[in-house]
Amino acid sequence: MRKFEKFLEKVKDANPDEFQELIDIHSRYEQLKEKNKELKEKQKQYTEEHEELSRQLAQKESDMSTK
Repeated sequence: MRKFEKFLEKVKDANPDEFQELIDIHSRYEQLKEKNKELKEKQKQYTEEHEELSRQLAQKESDMSTK
């Protein structure tokens, strides 16, 4: 556990304009973790929407070619 604390101290010292306390590093981590989760969910949603639109387009093209 002490190694981890030393690592965080180094991060804090290397970035004094961003991190005043060790808790600031933890807070940033939590923010980034949550944002990553949100982005992954949006990516999944957009992928599903894209697949649905592709299916609809393929169906319309198929319908038009059979007429």
